[in-house]
Amino acid sequence: MNSCYVIYPTSETEPHQPYEEIVLAACRRLEIEPVLAPLTGSTEEAAEQTFQSAVGADLVIADVSGGNPRVMYLLGQRQASGRFTLGIGEHGRVPLEVPGVHTVRFTRTPRGLINARRELECAIEDRLLDGPVGTADALSPRPDAPAAEPAPEEDAEPGLLDRISDTESQLEPIVADLDAITESFDSITVLTGMIGAEVQTVASSGAPTSARLVVAAKYAKAIDGPSTDMLDAATRFASRMYLIDAGVRSMFEIIAAKPPAEREGEMAELLEELIFMANSGRSCVETLVTFDSTVEELGELSRVLRGPTKRIKSALRQMARGCSVMDDWEQEARRLLHP
Repeated sequence: MNSCYVIYPTSETEPHQPYEEIVLAACRRLEIEPVLAPLTGSTEEAAEQTFQSAVGADLVIADVSGGNPRVMYLLGQRQASGRFTLGIGEHGRVPLEVPGVHTVRFTRTPRGLINARRELECAIEDRLLDGPVGTADALSPRPDAPAAEPAPEEDAEPGLLDRISDTESQLEPIVADLDAITESFDSITVLTGMIGAEVQTVASSGAPTSARLVVAAKYAKAIDGPSTDMLDAATRFASRMYLIDAGVRSMFEIIAAKPPAEREGEMAELLEELIFMANSGRSCVETLVTFDSTVEELGELSRVLRGPTKRIKSALRQMARGCSVMDDWEQEARRLLHP
């Protein structure tokens, strides 16, 4: 039987509106019955079943809105399998373009949900259907369809150099995300110093509390842009880490099968780059963590500061999640370089 597995970031008993009105509606119009992945409250056995279903299903549809870590992790594992995958994402909440995955964007309006449902239907038909809409065996080609010529065995699996090249190309935007996070943080730090001096001046002058609130509002407005940019970059960073994790680990397995004396050249260079990135990411997180208590205090000063400070704290959490993946890479890269 054909299978469609849906990776959807919900922690509630009932699925959200986009699942029902986009994914479920599109699949049922094509006579496909989707299965919703249990992402929360899973036992170890259930988590393994979720993983196996995400990798082995004929079709996977993932909601990438907000870059949920568990969704991105499963999506990365799915991508490593090379099987057909589609995405949906709410406008303004898609952290990054997932290579090889067509993402249907939607808005939470009646027209927006209908348009997204139609686009998802077309995407499924274009790739998987070889017959009229609504055929019972929607995910299989017609029995009378000519069999495709099998690809030569040597072309079916990418080689080590292909994997190294793919990994290097995927690491470049991660470095750019780290740079963007640092740039936003530096801007916030400078603005904090400037406003801090202004607050001290106002306080020492004996001005009323209302004058300090004016300064707080000025500060909130100044860091609104950098805090948003910082959260966006941190969300992209964490999402990319979970997305490419499966590919990196697969490459580690291939390198591990090589004798230590042969792990030179491009292999060694990539392993060194992963170690360097992990150190850079850890250094960035350590710097940001020192600002955490300051952010906490700022958020307590005035309600106008709570929005920006919440974004900064959320960015810190996203950075920590992404760097935990990097730490695992570093440990394995060091083991392969120095067995």
